Amino acid sequence: MGRFIKKIFNWFKMERDNYPQVRIASIIMNDLSVLLGEVKTGSENGTWMFPWHEMKIRENYYKTFFSGLWEDLGFRCTNVFVPYSDRQSPMAITNDIFPEEHYLTLFHRGIYTLGKSTLGSKNKEKYKNFNWFKWADLVKVLEEKNNLPINLLNGPQYSLASPPPLSLSIKNFLQQGHNPWNDLEIPEKLRKSGC
Repeated sequence: MGRFIKKIFNWFKMERDNYPQVRIASIIMNDLSVLLGEVKTGSENGTWMFPWHEMKIRENYYKTFFSGLWEDLGFRCTNVFVPYSDRQSPMAITNDIFPEEHYLTLFHRGIYTLGKSTLGSKNKEKYKNFNWFKWADLVKVLEEKNNLPINLLNGPQYSLASPPPLSLSIKNFLQQGHNPWNDLEIPEKLRKSGC
């Protein structure tokens, strides 16, 4: 009887391991820039990605969004404003398939409310460091590498001295044509203070 139960347990474990993991990517915006972290683990090692956190069973988007920011950066809910329209559902979803990992990435956006900041990673096992990148630069990197006419942001185009290698999740997000500034509802108080 014990062997039979062990076989069933192993079968369930194997089935569970075949499902993709779900994670929340936090698009933190400051003026026309977004916050990216240089990943140092897993399939995305050496690439730059939005801060992300794996979602636990029965945990809602909003809680996962902030628990990830707290664990990785030390940001509290007072440091980031999440638009009211984004609090119950993601703005985008990508299907990111790596040789040894599979993620469904749910993208949520937030506005950094404390102005400029010197960033360091609290989670030294997951990230090397963090930096702000202009959104137009990221779009330009993808356009140049894939010869895609994306044009997601009107206005001045910026250039990076050395473009960061973007994670598959960000590339998939950009290829779907998403722009975090589209349909963004910012309260007048934040607009005046200049997030």
